[in-house]
Amino acid sequence: MNEQQLEIIKRKNAWLHELVEVEFPTKESLEGRQTYFLLLEEAEYDVLPDKPFIESARALQNDDIFLVDFHRLTVMFSVLQSQRWSTQHDQDMIVEYLSQIILDPDFELYVGFNDGEPVGAAIVSHYEGNTLISDIASSQSLDKRQFAVDLAKKLHDEKKLCETIVLEM
Repeated sequence: MNEQQLEIIKRKNAWLHELVEVEFPTKESLEGRQTYFLLLEEAEYDVLPDKPFIESARALQNDDIFLVDFHRLTVMFSVLQSQRWSTQHDQDMIVEYLSQIILDPDFELYVGFNDGEPVGAAIVSHYEGNTLISDIASSQSLDKRQFAVDLAKKLHDEKKLCETIVLEM
């Protein structure tokens, strides 16, 4: 992994860390951040060229994947993310933490749907020729990597995908 690819990961993590850096954060949101960052310590990264990645089969179409641009989708994003943890307590803390997200064009949130049900969520950011697809969450009906592929295809079709994809798994 090169310096730009490491930097894109650091930028995203710094943004996530700052979510609850407010005057009076709730105890639950601080605990949620701590829980979230413990999982990030286990993250693995793949660096992939865009072409082979976007040429594989689709499970979701572009119209099934939405850029989060209002609060209800933020909540759906948070709930899907929380399913990455096994205990109800951790899930509740993650929802509390991620519900604090203030949308930022540098860090786009996406939620995918199948038959009206939310099935995938991820964060996308770009930096110096790299697209980071991170914090991938999916329901039991959709593989995480498949959601990342479908999201990359949507980004490609919208001319928002860089030449190199950094995939956080």
